[in-house]
Amino acid sequence: MPEYHEEVHSRGQQTIGVWGTFASAFTVGPLTLAQHTTDVAAIVTAATARDTQQDAVDDARAAREANFNFLSDLGVRAPRAIEGQIAADDDLHGAIDDVRAIEATSQDNAQARIRRVISLWTRVNTQRTGATPPLTALLVGTTTVAHLQTALDNHPILMQTVENEKAELNQKRAALRNAASKVDQNNKRWFAAWEGNFADGTPERDALSQIDTGPQTPEPSPLAIATVTPQAGGHFSVVFTAGGGAHATTRQLLWQVEGVDADFTHPIALTDTSPKHVTSGAAADVTVRFKTLVSNSVGTTESAVVEAVAAA
Repeated sequence: MPEYHEEVHSRGQQTIGVWGTFASAFTVGPLTLAQHTTDVAAIVTAATARDTQQDAVDDARAAREANFNFLSDLGVRAPRAIEGQIAADDDLHGAIDDVRAIEATSQDNAQARIRRVISLWTRVNTQRTGATPPLTALLVGTTTVAHLQTALDNHPILMQTVENEKAELNQKRAALRNAASKVDQNNKRWFAAWEGNFADGTPERDALSQIDTGPQTPEPSPLAIATVTPQAGGHFSVVFTAGGGAHATTRQLLWQVEGVDADFTHPIALTDTSPKHVTSGAAADVTVRFKTLVSNSVGTTESAVVEAVAAA
């Protein structure tokens, strides 16, 4: 289904066709055919800018999530690798317990856990250097502690980039919405002025049959969540209500882990409304909240929040 701005653009082109063919000097207040033509073309420019910026947001999120997944993975594997390398009575086992006390269920928690991992790993490398004979610095797979430190240092930058790109996207969406709204209003003003100016039965009046005055895209309807079923290990199956999210061009499922996340900081893009599997990272018996966010060029609609408790 066409977006609001696409319908407005199409009607604008129809308006320009009639206006330019039958009475190009006709004006609507200060609005001329030339100005309206410029305004209609600006919709395409604004739509392209929005779409390009949406790609920038998607790329920024992908980079952040790839780094987050790397940190989360090393946050689990590195302590395990270290545990296997040190003696059973080594005091560093206490530091391993400290690492495991932090659940990497959010961006901030993952970074906090990695800071402890790096501290532990650095101590292990010092211990290995002082051994007789000396041992090389520990690798986890092919990853060094320096590599992990770099990923940790980069993560706040990646997080900020996402927020910066999202803010820019909001501006681009607003610019598209404003461009379409301006043309929509002028399309309708022109139609009324033209209809009143030319008598019934004249070629000018008959030409209005070319103008599509049908309904335009409204704001998207909510994409309601029908059920959320907990599965083992902090996993959930999310089922959506049939027919939800009408008129939406983008759809997202978001979730928030109670006591961990300050807001709904975990988004998943939805390409359709089929059931979605979610790996929340929540510990057993912790409440996780879910909602959807759907949007088009007219506006954005949130669903009601649905809660579920993570299973062991």
